[in-house]
Amino acid sequence: MRTVSRRVLVVIGACISAVCVSAGTDLPHIGRWKLNPAKSDISGLTLMFAVTAAGTIERSVNGGPFSATTFDGKDVPIHSGYTSASRQVDDHTWLSTTKLNGAVISTERLQVSRDNRTLVVTSTGTQPDGKSFTSHLTYTRIAGTTGLVGTWRATAVSEGGPVIEFVRRGGGVTLIIHATNATCEANLDGSDYPLTGPTMPAGATLSLTQTAARFLTLLQKQDGRVVARSAMTVSADGKTLTESVFESDGTTPRMTKVYDRQ
Repeated sequence: MRTVSRRVLVVIGACISAVCVSAGTDLPHIGRWKLNPAKSDISGLTLMFAVTAAGTIERSVNGGPFSATTFDGKDVPIHSGYTSASRQVDDHTWLSTTKLNGAVISTERLQVSRDNRTLVVTSTGTQPDGKSFTSHLTYTRIAGTTGLVGTWRATAVSEGGPVIEFVRRGGGVTLIIHATNATCEANLDGSDYPLTGPTMPAGATLSLTQTAARFLTLLQKQDGRVVARSAMTVSADGKTLTESVFESDGTTPRMTKVYDRQ
């Protein structure tokens, strides 16, 4: 079962009316930025689990379409070469392993508290650079009564703090996500450019558009289908990068991620 995490990188954004940026135009986003979980607001992240008529459990992330989850430990296709194998340990614990084209990307442990009010998702794995990682994402129940079935809203995240970097490249930029070695070389014109890396599926693209001096919009697609939207704004003093992540309508906020300049 798949959760929001750093292994399968999600670089998200919204594409609006473009203002083309030339090589001489200042882009304050240039540089390295590290996520500050304490400053970020992830309350818009949700997980929903429901029992089907056949008795299996379906899962929805952030209000998206439901996908069936089995607990027999067998790999089940998710999309674009990703698979997930899940099993139930006891009434309060579930384990899930995510793979891309047969290679393990991450393992998640879902632990529901004894009072059934809290869900902690612990993700572990090895980054493409060989370094191990562990992150914890805590959810609070907002629907349902016991076990995993119900709706959960994220309340806290604990992880090392992913680093992203914008590097000037001619009339555009190269966006680098260091934890996953994912990169995108893009002009700031709203066009789709390949988003590549060891944990990125084939067909992933990203578009970037600078619409104001400190404002950059991003739109991520998978095989031409929009999967994520966001806007990145640099503070007036140039020390903070705030990423506003939107719902599919491109205007309703889902969460806010705050990065500090390195």
